[in-house]
Amino acid sequence: MRRLLPLLLLALLAGCGSEQATHTTALKRLLAGDYAGAAPLLTQLAEAGQPAAQFRLGILYLEGKGVAADPQRAATLLNQAAEAGEVGAAYLLAQALRTGGRLPADPQRARQLLEQLATRHYAPAEWELAKMLEKGEAGAADPAAALEHYRQAAQHGYRDAVLRLIQAYRNAELGLVQDTAEAQHWQESLRQRAF
Repeated sequence: MRRLLPLLLLALLAGCGSEQATHTTALKRLLAGDYAGAAPLLTQLAEAGQPAAQFRLGILYLEGKGVAADPQRAATLLNQAAEAGEVGAAYLLAQALRTGGRLPADPQRARQLLEQLATRHYAPAEWELAKMLEKGEAGAADPAAALEHYRQAAQHGYRDAVLRLIQAYRNAELGLVQDTAEAQHWQESLRQRAF
């Protein structure tokens, strides 16, 4: 068994190297604008279950670049990548489902994806979720929860969230009382972080 272990590891690494080489070639083609050349490589990797490839191929199907536009296939690929933990796929899918357009609108699923991303401290998702909660999209408006997500996004460096907090404290919004000192605190954080 001890002799087989190095051979098994070598075989695994060889497979990883081949997959990595395919992914690198696909990325080079994407960067060069050769979407049609990247699509078959990404398809191979996506079918092997690679979330990054599922994400990128999902974008191609969503945009109709290098492949015929296929929103259903795009949604399937993005969902697979999102379920595998690919943050970009989850965020893109949430945005597409929230607004509709290329995919049928599904604000509840969009909110669910944003909530999952917010637990991972992904600032853009915290920001978008806060806006949904403030406006009452996919449920009742919840200013207190919106405020908490604005704070989290701001603490994670999201400039628009800082600006929204400044406005909320200055104008007594989101259930807050007017607090110019707190507004000034957030204003100062803008200067310190040099957003």
